[in-house]
Amino acid sequence: MINQNTEQIKLIAEKYGINNQLIKLMEECGELVTAAAKYDPQHRYTIEHIAEEAGDVRIMIMQIEYLMGIQTTVQESMNKKINRQISRMKEKGLLKEV
Repeated sequence: MINQNTEQIKLIAEKYGINNQLIKLMEECGELVTAAAKYDPQHRYTIEHIAEEAGDVRIMIMQIEYLMGIQTTVQESMNKKINRQISRMKEKGLLKEV
């Protein structure tokens, strides 16, 4: 989390609680999916729309991670998945060994 926003994120999360914020996360994810489906590289609006919706989803994920106390677990999972994908890409010759 960006340090400046951490306390604000916590404040919002605590005020609304896990149940409300999980529902809000689902809504925001849906809006991001819709924005991605409308992506057109020729129109700046669609790029900005995706950025806006991605920001909303990130805010909600930060709140869920905080409320559930899973920040470390999420980071560990991300690290494993990233490393696994890099390995797969190397195996397929999509990346050279570094």
